[in-house]
Amino acid sequence: MNVSIGLRPYSFKVQPGNEARVRESARRIEEKVQAYMERYSNREMQDILSIVMLEFMVSHITLEQKEEFKAVKEEIDALDRRLEEYLSGR
Repeated sequence: MNVSIGLRPYSFKVQPGNEARVRESARRIEEKVQAYMERYSNREMQDILSIVMLEFMVSHITLEQKEEFKAVKEEIDALDRRLEEYLSGR
C-alpha cells in the first residue's frame, strides 16, 4: 500500500485487516503535519515530524495509563467484593 507522510510517499506491505488503520493513521499524521507547517512555517520537516510524533506519543501514553488504572481499579473492586462477602459470612 502507499501512504503519504510529511509530503513524502511511502510504500510498504501490511496485513489486509490493518490497511484501514494504517490509512487512517497516515491521514491523521498528515493533518497534524499540515497544521504544524502552517503554524511553524520557518521549521524544517524533521522538526515538524518530531513535534507530531511527540504529540501522538503523549496521547498514547496517557491512554495506556488510563487503561492500566482501569484494570487496577477493577481488581481492587473485585477484592473489595470478596472481602465484603467474607466478612458478611456468605
